[in-house]
Amino acid sequence: MAATGQNFEIYQGNTRDVVIEVLDSDTGLPVSLAGYSVRWVVYEQTTKAIILQKSLGSGITVPNPTDGKVVIALDSADTQTLTPKVYNHECEIYINTTSVITVSVGTMRVTLSKA
Repeated sequence: MAATGQNFEIYQGNTRDVVIEVLDSDTGLPVSLAGYSVRWVVYEQTTKAIILQKSLGSGITVPNPTDGKVVIALDSADTQTLTPKVYNHECEIYINTTSVITVSVGTMRVTLSKA
C-alpha cells in the first residue's frame, strides 16, 4: 500500500531532495530496491497533466538499495517556472515491465519566490 499524505512545500527556483522510504506494509521494514526501477511524477490536480517527472538515473537515486530509500533531486530549473499552487505527486516502483507498485502519494505546494 502507498504511503499517503507525503506532502511538502518548495519555493519557486529552490533545490531540494525529496526522500521516500519504501516500507513493507506487513512488517514495516525497508524494502530492498535492488533491481527495481523507480519513477516519480508531479501533475496538475485539475487536468492531471504531468508537469515534472524523474526516473532512476535521471534525477532519482537509490544510494543504498537495501535501506529502501529513494532520493528525488529537484533542482532550480524544475520549479523555477511552475505556477505557484498545489500539485499532486506520485512515486512508483517497477519490479519488471509488467509489475508496478505505487509507493508514495501526496502534494507539492509551490510557493511564489521573488528573489
